[in-house]
Amino acid sequence: MEAIISDPNPVRVKRKTLQTVLEQCQRALELINASSDDDE
Repeated sequence: MEAIISDPNPVRVKRKTLQTVLEQCQRALELINASSDDDE
């Protein structure tokens, strides 16, 4: 984290990296929704 903050350039992430993170987030949300159907 500190390395990113100390970087003089704005935070830049490759599209492929963002896509991977997005997919991981979506899978996590699906798992959460699947395991907590009673909440909603």
